[in-house]
Amino acid sequence: MCPTKRSIPAGDVMLGLIMDTITGRSPLYKLEKSLAQQDMELLFGRDIPVEKLNDDVVGRRMDALCDAGTGLILTAVAVNAVRRYELERGCVHHDTTSLTVYGDYDVYKDADRGHPFVGARLLNGNESDKVINRHVLSEVAKKCRFITRLPRSSKGCREVVGQAVAQNQWEDLGVISPQRPTAKRKPAHYHGYEGEVALYGRRYRALVVHSDALDKKSAHKLESEVEQEKKELTRGIRRSKRRYAMRVYRTPRGR
Repeated sequence: MCPTKRSIPAGDVMLGLIMDTITGRSPLYKLEKSLAQQDMELLFGRDIPVEKLNDDVVGRRMDALCDAGTGLILTAVAVNAVRRYELERGCVHHDTTSLTVYGDYDVYKDADRGHPFVGARLLNGNESDKVINRHVLSEVAKKCRFITRLPRSSKGCREVVGQAVAQNQWEDLGVISPQRPTAKRKPAHYHGYEGEVALYGRRYRALVVHSDALDKKSAHKLESEVEQEKKELTRGIRRSKRRYAMRVYRTPRGR
């Protein structure tokens, strides 16, 4: 995919960059110095003169990779890995990440060059993840079923969680973690509730999962916040010269 008549192919250069990243990530102009401390024959399978992996060579090979299309190369690597190691393909993962760059990059305006599994695209960063994810998941839904996590800020998430709490009809899912419990740490116990949510004119199954470990953490956090607020109020009262009185009203039974 990235042919070259040079003695050092682009694959060896990328392997050198990966090795350097694992051991500490040096600037390109120091890559030669970093690899000089390594056993080149052991790492590359043949003895490569380290001076041939200077920053000029690295720059030219990276240009060649860009011309070939990094998306296509990543797709080829991913597919080969799946075939060689017989990886499970029943589930895929979608995520968005941000890379901050500066300057004018007109060359990347239409750099949608291949899809490693699903939806690998280069975007300018002006669109929110919600907009991007909606587009990608809409395309995925045309081809297969998918599982996603509803954000807590969404209306559908709040509604189905409210239903689960109000109906209180949880299904015991038990302990999922394969780790054995210890005296200081016990695995979480889960309960589930199945409902439905309406999103963009369609209805989807929704599963609410309750963890007793998370419940304890939330309660501990709330207790800490209450205690902190109590201390602040106490300090404020002590600094104030006013006196406060409290009257307790009792509500008759039955009301």
